Amino acid sequence: MKIRTLRVGAYGRHKDLEVAFEGDGVQMILGPNEAGKTTLLEFVRELLFGFGERTKYAFGPAANGKIEGGASLALDDGTAVELRRRKGRKRTVSGSVAGREGELDEEAFEAMLGGASDGLFRSVFAFGLEELAAGEKSLADHSVKSVLFSAGAAGSADPKKVLESLDAEARKIYTDGGRVLPVNKLLNELSDLAKQVKAKSIRCESYEQRRRELEEAESEAAALAAKLLEASRELARRERLAKALSPWRELAALRRDRAGLSAPEGFPADGLERLNAMEAESARLAEERDKDRDDAAKAARELEDLRFDPRPIERRAAIESLVRSIAAVEQARRELPDDRRARDAALRDAADRLAALAPGWTPDDLRGFRLTAEARDLIVSFPQLTVGGARDIREYLDKAEKGGRLMPGELMLVADTMRAGRELRSFFLRLPDA
Repeated sequence: MKIRTLRVGAYGRHKDLEVAFEGDGVQMILGPNEAGKTTLLEFVRELLFGFGERTKYAFGPAANGKIEGGASLALDDGTAVELRRRKGRKRTVSGSVAGREGELDEEAFEAMLGGASDGLFRSVFAFGLEELAAGEKSLADHSVKSVLFSAGAAGSADPKKVLESLDAEARKIYTDGGRVLPVNKLLNELSDLAKQVKAKSIRCESYEQRRRELEEAESEAAALAAKLLEASRELARRERLAKALSPWRELAALRRDRAGLSAPEGFPADGLERLNAMEAESARLAEERDKDRDDAAKAARELEDLRFDPRPIERRAAIESLVRSIAAVEQARRELPDDRRARDAALRDAADRLAALAPGWTPDDLRGFRLTAEARDLIVSFPQLTVGGARDIREYLDKAEKGGRLMPGELMLVADTMRAGRELRSFFLRLPDA
């Protein structure tokens, strides 16, 4: 089984970390102290065999206890396995196996490990530098303990036989200069690994040296780039000077020629200023001329677009009447506040007079007033009778009987006439019978 990719969800100082192992052979992870290399090694151990209930790596992103991660694995036959594991007590393993149906569980994954234990994995496959240095002693101690246990279990009490048995067992697993015995093979592999580690360490020093050289080269390149930019600016300045040299020489020659010239007799002292003013005025007049031409062309185009419409002439009378109506409406609108104020004043005056004539009466009572038969006969019998304010009010009475509304002035005439009528009736009643 090979690890192709590690995915750390939360473990120690690592969170959402993904590490890919490409190719075959020895894989090396480099980093400064406290970068988390040992933490990553412990993550690999616990990912394969289970996260401990109590772990010293429950800090940082994993402080809340949600330790989890995963890996992409490749079996010996090339089958791809996706493994996910979380810290917990039940159903901590999930994933899938290429070409197989169903979800990967903890029992199936343990079968893939071939019965390997966490201790075996730590001793043989996933050990650090300290474990590597103490590997030989650990193996030797383990063999001695096994032999002593076996001897004790067999009931042997002869120390000589025990030592002979130990020597025989030791020669089976290790001899000086041997290459095929188990311990000799492991020692040779350890030696090769130590050489690879040393070579990788040397490469690290070489990398640091190359990195420093690269930084120096980049600094030098930046300085050269600045110098190149300055040189480019200087070159551009000199090219501009070179282009301006010929015109400058011509200008200098003209100035020398002008210095040798003299003004003719009678030339005014302000001739140059007057010439400049005339040129400016000429330019202004030319600009005005061009503007006038543009305006004339625009007016001509607008004139061509005009078409005579006889309909307004034919409807002149209606238009004039409409204009007068509009003026009258505007005048009426302006006079409307004054008319309203005059009407309100007349109504108040009529109300005052009505109150003096007939207390308790209102204009509505007066509008509903109807003449008695006696008063009507009196007015009909004496149509020309006028006494003390009496007037001919038959027109207003007819208007009131038909439901019309009397104006304030008309109401005043009716009131005056009724008062005169009552005085006249009182006069007749006081006359002696004829």
